[in-house]
Amino acid sequence: MKYIEKTPSPDFFEGWKQRFQEQHGSQPTYHDLKGQVKARLKQYLLEEQGYLCCYCMANIEVTSDSSHLEHFIPRADGRNHPHSLQFQDVELGYQNLFLSCNGEWCDESHCGKYKDSTTALMLVSPASTEVQDAFSYTVSGDIDGTTPKAMTSVRVLNLQSAALKRHRKTAIWNSGFFDDDFPDEKDALIELYSSRDSDGKFTPFCEAILFVMKNA
Repeated sequence: MKYIEKTPSPDFFEGWKQRFQEQHGSQPTYHDLKGQVKARLKQYLLEEQGYLCCYCMANIEVTSDSSHLEHFIPRADGRNHPHSLQFQDVELGYQNLFLSCNGEWCDESHCGKYKDSTTALMLVSPASTEVQDAFSYTVSGDIDGTTPKAMTSVRVLNLQSAALKRHRKTAIWNSGFFDDDFPDEKDALIELYSSRDSDGKFTPFCEAILFVMKNA
């Protein structure tokens, strides 16, 4: 998982919510989010996340069949605790919205669809700085949590699936880490995988690559 620095909610999104309330006399729900506004929000989140899934760090695109709007705190928590300050603005609060992949070949085998409505109270949020030290990786592509919440996150999101393990291993082996000149190029490679490219994209599984490089 990679730390996502959430920006303030975009003006177009807040403007849509305000106009909806003025026109309908009530706050919009997630089911009211459709069409151009929803597509624009997904694109905004995609760019904010550097084109990576908020959970597994796989490359994602904005197409509806490969990714979805993800509520870190499930909408069900807001419905079940309507008067709780902790669960306010769950459905359309921008800070609770991310973009997740739909699993391996859209089979819901990991990440947001796999998580479904599991409560987020014992999970590490990708928008929390604690995510930066919450996970460890090996050259074989394994992931492990370094805290109880991180270990629960690995299980609930199925981040140790065979497919994700294989993808992380491939990314690490193709990173330059195993090249003969790695010791001399280490700092440059760390800078490369810590940064976005000219299109604003991070390298898929970059945190796994960086962990292995930094701990070599």
